[in-house]
Amino acid sequence: MLLFPQMKRLEARFPDRGPEFEKQLLEARKAVLQELIDREETLSRPNVAPIKIDPKAIDEEVQREVRENYDGSQDQFDAALRRHRMTREGFRRFAEDKLQAAAIQAREANKK
Repeated sequence: MLLFPQMKRLEARFPDRGPEFEKQLLEARKAVLQELIDREETLSRPNVAPIKIDPKAIDEEVQREVRENYDGSQDQFDAALRRHRMTREGFRRFAEDKLQAAAIQAREANKK
């Protein structure tokens, strides 16, 4: 699901899916993987107090994802969830982790 926005942009930019498409897709995959690694490292650091994320913020993140990456279509979003064998609740947990990692990183940046 993280790669979907980049994939859409690349398909629009390179409709023939030639070598440059493949090169940029590989770079996008690497960036997504690094994002996931960084997020997991942030969330699993010892002695880092978790930050409670407001459920409304999670709802807003889910809606932002639907609006920006699925043209506002709940049906397209649900189809993507099914393709990735993910439930809405699973995606909400994923969004919460994303928001929590960002909040922890911001808190740490402000301490410097």
